[in-house]
Amino acid sequence: MSGGEESGEVLDEEFPCSPETPYGVSKWESEQGVRAEAGGCGKRVVIFHLPMVFGPGHKGNLLQMISWAARGCSPRLPRGP
Repeated sequence: MSGGEESGEVLDEEFPCSPETPYGVSKWESEQGVRAEAGGCGKRVVIFHLPMVFGPGHKGNLLQMISWAARGCSPRLPRGP
């Protein structure tokens, strides 16, 4: 299943995860391990998926984010309970 840039969808924690490559599977398995460890300790976990690659022909918004950071702005992070 593809999403995000390929489909134009916004991906969040409700989007079904179905990694198809060994790299994707290893990331997913690592995240599940982190969640299990944190849950066992009563901790909350926030996992950021940062797909940005910067270089010739990049499609990301890194330059805009650098501009925001230079002005003292920060990204909006999810609020906790």
